[in-house]
Amino acid sequence: MKRALIFGATGGIGQAIAARLAESGWSMYLHCNRNWEEASDLARTLAEKHSLQDFMPIKLNFLAGDDQLKNFASSLLPVNAVVFAQGITNYDFLGSQSSQVIDQIIKVNLENPIKLTKLLESQLLKQEHSRIVYLGSVYGARAAPWKQSTARLKAGSAALRRPMPGKLPPAASRLMSLPQGRSTRP
Repeated sequence: MKRALIFGATGGIGQAIAARLAESGWSMYLHCNRNWEEASDLARTLAEKHSLQDFMPIKLNFLAGDDQLKNFASSLLPVNAVVFAQGITNYDFLGSQSSQVIDQIIKVNLENPIKLTKLLESQLLKQEHSRIVYLGSVYGARAAPWKQSTARLKAGSAALRRPMPGKLPPAASRLMSLPQGRSTRP
């Protein structure tokens, strides 16, 4: 059974990705940070339409520390795909963002996705076919002045795909970064 882990499944883009994967026969973990009821409702709705697949809501705060990330990753059944659709978007100019806010954006949009990728990598490599998808910023490296920190960090996640392909079996695994503008929001 193909199983995906969708981080940020309760957001508009995450819900669209979940619906599309469900239509294609995927079972999935549906991640939320705070919206447990929304994740549970999404799982129920998808299960009603696709009764032969499993849809499991899961909760993880992306501000979590290393031990929490390890515990989370070790509690999962094997997955074939991981989609990072979570993130913080901050529309303030950098000068009006506190260092604490910038630290949170770094942790949620870049640091913990890297750590989770590391924790899930060996599991993904055991699969016949696997995928890791990072949703970047539609602005990429060129950001509007009011999205500097968000876009730069999303551009950083896009850069993750460059060094890794040589380490993954080329025919079986893919690492992708897609700008949000390439996806359709509901």
